[in-house]
Amino acid sequence: MEDFKNDFFLKDKGYFVIDCETDGLYGPFLTAAVIVTDPKLNVTGRYYYGASETITKAENPWVLEHVIPILGDYEDCRTEAGLYEKVWNLWLECRTDHYAVADVNFPVENRFFTECVKMDRPASEQLAPFPFLDLSGFLFQRGIDPLAPRLELSGMEEGSQHNALFDVEMTIAIMKNLRENKL
Repeated sequence: MEDFKNDFFLKDKGYFVIDCETDGLYGPFLTAAVIVTDPKLNVTGRYYYGASETITKAENPWVLEHVIPILGDYEDCRTEAGLYEKVWNLWLECRTDHYAVADVNFPVENRFFTECVKMDRPASEQLAPFPFLDLSGFLFQRGIDPLAPRLELSGMEEGSQHNALFDVEMTIAIMKNLRENKL
């Protein structure tokens, strides 16, 4: 078991780590952040996109209180469709040599990629992330509660959870801690 622990991550591909924020769990997409890494989790690209038209129409009280105030600066794609297109094109550039990863990827990030495929299903249905790895599964495999507090697992001092870019940074910090056997 110890050998498996020390070789926890595959070394043949990098990682396409994504997080999205929505207006309620199943609501419209507001933002999406992606950090692309090499196989050793060194950052090779950082992207943060927002859909201003859906952000300005956000209605969910929890989102209005906890997400909207901490969005920060993002590249504006204006619409949800623009957001899907921007991230999908980035994924297409990375898909052959990166694994897609999200933290608890159902339902939000799974739904995001489903919406991307729906934009042009005949051309896209075989291009979505597969496998789509989930940080919570990595934690479970290590015997860690898959819903354990992420800030604590990351070793980061503090930050704005539910800001998509911060959440991706936190996911990568946890992946590094797993890789280095700190968890």
